[in-house]
Amino acid sequence: MEVTDILDAKEKQLLDFYHGKLKNADFDEKDILIFFILVRDVIKRSNSLSNADYDWILEIGDLVAHRERKQGKIYANLKALSSHIKDCLDPTKNLNNLYGKVQNFNGLTLEQFAIMLNSLLKALCYSHLEKSIVADILLCVFSIANRSRYIEEGSRQNFGKVIVIIIKDYIILASDDSNPIQHRIISKIPNVYGISEFDNDDFLVIHCSNPITIIRNNGKLAIEYCDQDVIKRREKEYANE
Repeated sequence: MEVTDILDAKEKQLLDFYHGKLKNADFDEKDILIFFILVRDVIKRSNSLSNADYDWILEIGDLVAHRERKQGKIYANLKALSSHIKDCLDPTKNLNNLYGKVQNFNGLTLEQFAIMLNSLLKALCYSHLEKSIVADILLCVFSIANRSRYIEEGSRQNFGKVIVIIIKDYIILASDDSNPIQHRIISKIPNVYGISEFDNDDFLVIHCSNPITIIRNNGKLAIEYCDQDVIKRREKEYANE
């Protein structure tokens, strides 16, 4: 049975609509939230789509459905990271080299996500998305994931949450910690969103403890964030060498 055979007429109509918004770069975070609810259900119902092949898409769909998580890839990553305090995000190192530094940590790269998402779209008989659009989708995912909580199985103890950190070159989804030097990258995308504060300050940090919102402004995605989240840091602490 083809994947598309399991779709009912309304489901197909909705997927057609949201794929059109993706293809035309005419979406914001609310569209992405609904899109991942739809594709999560399709993957779970399909006998021909392997959950392992689309694990991050399922993770995002599950996150949309359940803001408080006791399992999943981000949960597993936070557990791995919490036991490796020394392998922390070092701002003096090149961010490109930080994936996989911690044992059992599996960060999501933009390239991996683009391959996975386009593979799913192909299985659903939809056209390929350009990498820049996939990055915009991932930005919306970062916003949706921001402040989601992760608790210990069998208890109500909160052992972690994720936040968004914005620096001049990258936007980062990271584990939260009381010490800013100990944030660990879950995923990152290039910062191409024209944040004016960085025009004259290479060493600004926007540490998004408050919820951010992704909106479309003059046809392009933009990030709304709380002014209280803007942090100035010493140059030596934030050089990308």
